[in-house]
Amino acid sequence: MKTTEEQSITDRLRKIPGEIKLLVEKRVELMALNISELITDTITKMIYKIAGAFLMFLGLIFLLHTLAIFLGELLESLPLGYLIVSMAIILIGLLLYSLSPRGMVKGTKKKMKEPLDQAIKDSFEPPASSKDSSHRTD
Repeated sequence: MKTTEEQSITDRLRKIPGEIKLLVEKRVELMALNISELITDTITKMIYKIAGAFLMFLGLIFLLHTLAIFLGELLESLPLGYLIVSMAIILIGLLLYSLSPRGMVKGTKKKMKEPLDQAIKDSFEPPASSKDSSHRTD
């Protein structure tokens, strides 16, 4: 007949697979929560940046319109003012188009990918508080 100590150890050993399963489930759940939080944060930041960029673009349109009117009044020909502003914009556009934007695209992709990669990497590492020093072997 087994002693109570042997039965206790046997019961503990039988519980280990269930506890490991629970630990893995909680870890996956935590990782999913971390990733969804990161995605939500990224989308929120993107919405604010898009709204800000749109307002800056709208301000630029009004500024260029005002510049065209000002130049038109200076040259006493409103169409000539608009023509000068339009040509300047076209030249700047051609300059930007002719420059190879591949480096900028790669840099942008890298900037967007790094936070996500780091969050995924962090979700696989155990938190600092869970490192238990009581299982040391001297």
